[in-house]
This record gives sequence, C-alpha cells and structure tokens, in this order.
Amino acid sequence: MKHYFILLMTLLPMAVLAESEYGLWESVSVSKDLGTRWGVGAEMDLRTTDFLKNLSRAGLGVDADYKVTRWLKLGASYSYIYDYTPATLKATYKKSTGVFNGFNDDASYWRSKHRLTFDMTGKWKIGRFSLALRERYQYTHFMPTECQRVKYRGPVQAAGVSGELIEKGGYYFWPDEVESVVDDKPGKNTHILRSRLAVEYNIRHCPVTPAVTYEIQNRLDDSMAATKHRLTAGIEWKLSKKYYITADYVYQHEFRPEEYELGNLHALSIGAKIKL
Repeated sequence: MKHYFILLMTLLPMAVLAESEYGLWESVSVSKDLGTRWGVGAEMDLRTTDFLKNLSRAGLGVDADYKVTRWLKLGASYSYIYDYTPATLKATYKKSTGVFNGFNDDASYWRSKHRLTFDMTGKWKIGRFSLALRERYQYTHFMPTECQRVKYRGPVQAAGVSGELIEKGGYYFWPDEVESVVDDKPGKNTHILRSRLAVEYNIRHCPVTPAVTYEIQNRLDDSMAATKHRLTAGIEWKLSKKYYITADYVYQHEFRPEEYELGNLHALSIGAKIKL
C-alpha cells in the first residue's frame, strides 16, 4: 500500500496542473482475448478544454489485434470522432504587396472524422522493466462542413474619424468593409505515422504499474514533416482480474499550430479498462 500511495502523491501535482491549465480526457474501454492470439475491443472517449468548460471531442472506436509471436503484435482499429474547432481570428494580406489587409473571424464549429489505424508493436522485458515500440499508420478523413465567417477588410486610422468605425483586433474598419459569409470547410484526408516508445516498471507485489511513453507523429503526405510530439507519465491500477483504472499526465506540443489549431496542451487523462 505504501509504495503505490507514494506514486499517486507524486502524480497529484501534475494532475492539478493539467486541470488548472487546460483540460481532462476520459475514456472507457472493453477488451477480450479470443484464444491465445486474437483479441478484440471497443472504446469510448470524451475530451474537454478551456479549464474543463467545453467539450472538445467525443469518440467511439473498435479494434482487433493478433499476436504473431510472444513479442510481436499486429493491430487495426476504426474510430468515429466528433471534433470541435474553436473560434479563430486570422490576419489576411494582399497577394500583390503582402500588406496587412484585415482579418477573417471564424466562429467555432464541429466536424465529423473517420479514422483507420494499422499498427505493429514489439514488446520486450528487461528485468522488471517492459519496453514497447509501436509503429502506427493513421488515416483520417475529415468530413466537409461549414462555419460562419466575418471578413474585416481595409483597416483605417481611427484618429479624426467619428462614430461609425468597427474595432477588431486593435484595428478599425468601415462598416461597409465588414462582411458576414458562410465559409465552406472542404473534406480532406491526412496520412500520419505515429511512432511511440513506452516503458513500464513492474513493482513486486503491487497492483500499480507506472509507465512513461513518448510519441512523435509525422505526415506521410508531406515529406515526413513532424506534426506533434506527446509525452505521457502515469499509472495503471489493477483493481481486480478484470477491472483497471489509469491516470496519466499528458503534455503535447504541435509543431504547426497555425495549421493544427493547438500549440501546447496539458491534460489529465483518466481511463477505466475492463478485460473480459
């Protein structure tokens, strides 16, 4: 009891930091072995952002895996994801001169995604440590949608002008240069390679297993450009032969925040696992 109590107390400051700065990820998964080689599962997850105020994602997925050898496993999954994009304000520039020309103010919107993954995982034991290296191909189809956009064009000086100017982003615009339109978000596809290294430590006679993972994601359709990396540290707590809970601190950094919306992310990830 003493050992895993110390581990939980060590994780508590990270959990508080994640909740106070960003959000919470929650998941419930069910898995079952079909003989000695095959396994199937299902998972539901929810994510919140903005100090837990807003739901940012809901997902539902199914998966299957096959053990080729004692140390090598193949897997595949399908997930439906309903994803939230927050409101954004982006500067625009004239193509001919590159001079600042105003803003596009996009309202927030939701979008459906369909995701397929195929992966290969190698796992090795070194004493009480377990090392796992997973290479995963991830294909995501973004369904087309639309959002409300307000265009602000032709910024002017406010000095000496009375009344009618509209302020946005510290600049001023004439009302007839502000236009509300519907912006179409076309469907698109992404192809990502996700490489993840995980390290677990088996504490003797203890139901809690601490683990650390590092993952980097690269775009296969863009010259292997790195898109994000993710560091996770936490525990898996075995409550019984069938029931487990997990608690992790997640730090994620995206290398292209102007394209992928987010820059740095801190989250507390809590999960419940049922192994039938």
